[in-house]
Amino acid sequence: MNFKHLAVAAAVSSATFSGAALAQLSGNVGLTSEYFFRGLAQSGGSAVSGGLDYAAESGFYVGTWASTINFASAEGSGTEVDLYAGFGGEAGSVGYDIGAIYYWYSEEGEAGADPDPSNNTFELYGSLGFGP
Repeated sequence: MNFKHLAVAAAVSSATFSGAALAQLSGNVGLTSEYFFRGLAQSGGSAVSGGLDYAAESGFYVGTWASTINFASAEGSGTEVDLYAGFGGEAGSVGYDIGAIYYWYSEEGEAGADPDPSNNTFELYGSLGFGP
C-alpha cells in the first residue's frame, strides 16, 4: 500500500465525520527527523507517519498506524504498517488494557524482492494501572 495514499485517505475521512463520530474515531499524522522503535533507528533519516483509531464506549478499540522506513540492511525504503486491537477499562480504581498488535514491513525499494517475513511480528500485550 502506498503510504501517501493512506495518509491522504486518513486526512480526508477524518474531516468528513460528524461531531458525534469524532468521539470514537481519531487520526494522527507526524513528521520526524528519525523514527526510533525500541532504541533502534528505523528510517535512516526523516519519516512520515499516520494512524487511524476507532474506540467504542464498551472499551473495545482497533486501529492502524504506518510509517516510512529505511533499514540500513535493505536496498531502498519501505513501509511499516501496524494493526492492533484490544479492550481496556477500569475495575474500581484499577485500569486494565489487553490487546494484540501485528507489525508488517514492506520492502518496496527492492526491485523484484519479496518482503522478508521474519521482520513481521505478532505480539500480545497487557497492562494494569492504579492511582487517583
